[in-house]
Parts: sequence; structure tokens; C-alpha cells
Amino acid sequence: MIRPEQMPRRERRILALGILAGLLALFVFLILVPLVDRGVTLQQSISDVSFRVDRLGQVAARLPELRQEVERLEAVVAEQRLTLDAENESLARASLQEMISDIVQRHGGDLQSTRVQAAVRDGGLRRIDLRVQMQGDSAVLAAILQEFESVQPLLFVHSLSVRAAREAAGARRLEYLGRAEIAFDVRAYWRPQRAGDSG
Repeated sequence: MIRPEQMPRRERRILALGILAGLLALFVFLILVPLVDRGVTLQQSISDVSFRVDRLGQVAARLPELRQEVERLEAVVAEQRLTLDAENESLARASLQEMISDIVQRHGGDLQSTRVQAAVRDGGLRRIDLRVQMQGDSAVLAAILQEFESVQPLLFVHSLSVRAAREAAGARRLEYLGRAEIAFDVRAYWRPQRAGDSG
């Protein structure tokens, strides 16, 4: 093997330039390329964050407008009496129970029982379910359901069950009484009063 000192001057320069080029290539691939990639990644992250900040700024600028719209919609709900009007959950449940009892009795139904459930959160409202068991004929049921459809606050009926009421008329014989045993669930919504609301 030839030592560098023994090489002609021109070949030593070429060897030195080759070694320098190799070191430069090594520097570029091991240090410079990862730094450039990292810089590109950081630039993209900065662009993403900048976009998000701009978007949040736009949303924040709309916040007063959106709050006014929420207040307007809450006023419409209060004005149209779509929800139960009560100061607390217990009063709302009692109000619903009394309303259903009055409607059933007004239309000639024989109210057997009502069982009110605890309110369940449903969005910004509380959902109150009432299980009703009564007796009445089809005309009574139709009148009650028709009033439910038009009354305020909004009432929703589900799980309706109707069975003919029968009585033992003798050994192994049941006689139809002309009335039905009716069971259904009524759902209404109550909006809790927020701090600062006036009634």
C-alpha cells in the first residue's frame, strides 16, 4: 500500500478532495438533512397551530352573537311554554302528575295510579317520565290523547298498552265490562332555572 506522502502531489490533492467530499456528504446526510426535515415538520406544525388559532379567533368573535341567539331561543321556549314551569325538580314532577290527573278525570277516565320517575338529564333539559294506569273506554282514551297533543307544555306518550277489562261472571267465564285497562308513559321536559334567571 502506498502512503500519502509517497503519492504525487496531484493525486494527494484528489485524495484530499475525495476525503473532504465524503466528510461533506456524511455531514449533509447525518446532520443537515435531519435538521431540514425537522425544520419542515416544525413549519407545518406552526402552520397548523396558526390555522387553529385563526379559527378559534373567528369562533370567539362569534361568541357574543351565539350567546344572544341562545338567549333568544330560550325566550321563545319560555314564551311558548314548551317545558314545565317549576322552580325545582320536585315541583315539576308534581305539576306533571297533577296535570295528567286533571286531564284523565276531566275526560271521564278512572285513574288507577301514577308513578313519576326522577328527572333524567337530556341535553340542557331534564326529562320527566310518568307511568299512568287508568280505566276508560276508547272514546275516553281518544279524548285524553287529543288533549295531550294540544296542551302546553309538550307531552309525549309512549309505551301505550290497552287491555279489555273483564270480570269473572261465573265458573271459567269472564265478562267484558265495556271499559279497558290502559297503561302508558307520559314524558315532559323541565328546564332548570339558571343562576340569574328571573322566574
